[in-house]
Parts: sequence; C-alpha cells; structure tokens
Amino acid sequence: MLSRRNQAAYPDAYEQLKELTDQGVEVRVCRNAARFRGYQPDDFYDLVTVVPAAMTELARWQAKGYAYISGDVIQRPGAAISGGSIRKLPISAALADQRRSVGAVYGAARKARPAISTANRALASG
Repeated sequence: MLSRRNQAAYPDAYEQLKELTDQGVEVRVCRNAARFRGYQPDDFYDLVTVVPAAMTELARWQAKGYAYISGDVIQRPGAAISGGSIRKLPISAALADQRRSVGAVYGAARKARPAISTANRALASG
C-alpha cells in the first residue's frame, strides 16, 4: 500500500497517505523488511521514509521516551475481523479503522510515556 508498485491495487492510497502526513504523521518503513519482501527504497512514495532497520529505529524512539506497542493491535489495511473471520474492507474504511487504532495506541503510549521515561533515565544512570 505504501509502494508505487501497489498503485493499481490501492489507487487512492497516495491521497490518503498525504492527508495523514499533512496532519503530521510520519511514515517509516524498515529497509530490511522491504528488501525481504522484494521492495527497494525507491519503490515507496515520496511521503514514506525508509529507515535502515526497524530495530534501531524503535530503539531510537524508545530512548526519546516513546513506548513500543506491538503492531498486532492494529488491523491489516483492507481487512477486518468479523465473527472470527477476516473480511475485506475498502481502503478508505481500512485507513479510518487504522487511524482510530493508531489514535488509541498513541493515547496509551502517551499515558505510558512518563513511566517509561523514568525507567529509561534510571537505566541510563546506572
């Protein structure tokens, strides 16, 4: 969805991605994972930042006091669970669901941030 190569499957993805980035959302993709799936950094839209490795990127943000919450809490774009099965959603509905999920995750991370910052400072001080 974040790659130009997927434009036929997700024709309105760029506009919706632009809407999110215009609101201050930063989108980052792990170069290692992208290469594993056959993508090159130039395959992604200009609104996407490709980082060398997700693990170092996560560590960098955690050092700034942010909390990592597993992506398992966010549904895959284009799918939703209904009665124990996955059903296909239009991309706009999938992004709306993801925005709500990300909002909930962000709210949980903001609440967790003071405790994590305190723990990080304690670890850093020895």
